[in-house]
Amino acid sequence: MMNIKLPAVAGKFYPADPSDLRKMLQHLLAGSGLDNIPQPKIILAPHAGYIFSGPIAANAYRILSKMPHIKHVVLIGPSHYVYVEGAALPSAQSFRTPLGDIPVNQEFIDKLQNLPHINIFDEAFAQEHSLEVQLPFLQVQLNNFTITPILVGHPDKTLVAKIIEQFWDREDTLFVISSDLSHYHEYKTAVQHDQQTMGAILNLDADTLAPEQACGCFAIKGLLHFAKQHNFHAQLLDMRNSGDTQGDKNRVVGYSAVHFYKPISVIEHLKSGEESILINLAHESIKYGLKNNQPGHVVLNKLPPIFHYRCASFVTLNKNKELRGCIGSLEVKFPVAEDVVRNAYASAFQDPRFRPLQERELSEIRIEISLLSPLMLIDFKTEEDLILQLRPGIDGVLISENQYRGVFLPLVWEKIPDRMLFWQALKQKAHMPLNYWSNNVRAWRFTTRVIEQV
Repeated sequence: MMNIKLPAVAGKFYPADPSDLRKMLQHLLAGSGLDNIPQPKIILAPHAGYIFSGPIAANAYRILSKMPHIKHVVLIGPSHYVYVEGAALPSAQSFRTPLGDIPVNQEFIDKLQNLPHINIFDEAFAQEHSLEVQLPFLQVQLNNFTITPILVGHPDKTLVAKIIEQFWDREDTLFVISSDLSHYHEYKTAVQHDQQTMGAILNLDADTLAPEQACGCFAIKGLLHFAKQHNFHAQLLDMRNSGDTQGDKNRVVGYSAVHFYKPISVIEHLKSGEESILINLAHESIKYGLKNNQPGHVVLNKLPPIFHYRCASFVTLNKNKELRGCIGSLEVKFPVAEDVVRNAYASAFQDPRFRPLQERELSEIRIEISLLSPLMLIDFKTEEDLILQLRPGIDGVLISENQYRGVFLPLVWEKIPDRMLFWQALKQKAHMPLNYWSNNVRAWRFTTRVIEQV
């Protein structure tokens, strides 16, 4: 006979009647406002009863209706009732909900058993709800998919990262991490705690996350460790608590919906017709800054999906063909739209070489945006070797050594086309003596895609 894992919380956390359950899910998933977002590779979703966390979970899962290519879902959640050493797998061949049976991916299960500290442990799944409550959402949004259920105890973050690593390059596979946030604080305290927790999650900071911040802390820490290694971007879709969804604000539980995206090259995928959107965002940020002394706001969900992906940028302002400000970022920290908006404001008002832009100058400036490729470390043996490797007209260059640091965008080659002169000027910008050299000098190259205001 087939080994089927029966539901443990049907009729408690969600309706046991198939018709009632499907109607409830359709109602939760019917909301709007999250259509214009990229497709995630990893989802963080809550696992309380649907009357409490269902609206937040729906915002995590709504996008799946546009992802018919997903055929396998790896679910990772905390074990609430049974102590687990490392991670636990089920022996069941399928998991049952009121909406039907979902097959377990035996190929994935077998592969995971080759990793240390991962074993078949059915007792952990017997009464567990953290994965079960995700299944009906998946059944309504996807067709003909398999699941790989995994429960974790208190593993090292690298174990969960290794689990994700096994399957992350499969385009047909989605990961779901199950966790609630803070538990049983009064409303205002819970909001403060959850905002701190979400700050760590969005910054991919695994080391500052503690168990009292999220019951799925250890699964999340592994996710964040993996996401940071692979330059993923996290986007918060929703964060509320049971005081928001059910009204009792004396003792609440926090919930969130977060998507994690595989990195793509904004430089390569940005369409020519989308360039003007970035120019307009930069211009509006400067206009907003003139009146409010801060950058303009970005509503990512109203922008094309490409603008959700992270990319470093520089924004250069020219007036009468002369430099009027230039500020940028070398580290990839923000979605490209937000990065451009921040740097446009900084170029206009925070470049120490110039006085803050005045309103009367706004019509005279021309905006130029440089989108940066990831930094690539240059391998060289001597200073002469490094200079010979520079590609005129192509490379932006960053140099660093102790207190010295300087960067030139590729457009500098237009004024300094000679390698040696370019290098000397860069050393000067880094406040490095022209005759100075050290074996500790490091250099990186990058390329740019330049967008000019017409």
